[in-house]
Amino acid sequence: MAEPRERAVRRTAASRLLTPSGLGLALICFLFGFLAVSCDTPGGYGRTGQGGSTTYTGLDLAAGTPPTIDPGKVRPELAERADDLGWHPLLLLAAIAIGVGMVAGAGRFRLRPLVVIAATAAALVLLVAGELIARARLVDQVAAQVRRPLPAGKAPADYVTVGSGFTGAVVLTTVVLACYAVAYLRRKRNPGT
Repeated sequence: MAEPRERAVRRTAASRLLTPSGLGLALICFLFGFLAVSCDTPGGYGRTGQGGSTTYTGLDLAAGTPPTIDPGKVRPELAERADDLGWHPLLLLAAIAIGVGMVAGAGRFRLRPLVVIAATAAALVLLVAGELIARARLVDQVAAQVRRPLPAGKAPADYVTVGSGFTGAVVLTTVVLACYAVAYLRRKRNPGT
């Protein structure tokens, strides 16, 4: 059976490998959809007509780049309708905080656990707040563009969905935060291990 010191060394080595990996995957999630406008939006949305979807990746929202649209559903007469949401600084700050946690997780310094916990907690709060703000803005934009009556019981918010990229980033960041918080509390309770 391994001695307590040896187990502690193994846990530290594993966390130095898993933290950058988990947070690196969270950053990769920014390349996938954070928000989308459904293809069944009455009259379409932005430059896409009925049947076309519009997807905003985390990168689109953080940097203010145009969304991805279905190329076969682009309608020239809708070119003046806006589908750009601009940049969302909270999502950009969330990506930076994830990057800080990733770098700190690979480091070898005494305050490493606290830096990782602080960075991932900040990233989680910024991710959720940024997504809520971007979603509210997108719902307002969809509502402003609806030219046909909505089906009974439907609202513009029903045509805006949260994407898997956002969900993945939140889950991965939460897992890293939870693992570090539990390990930190365990170490505080039993300093010899």
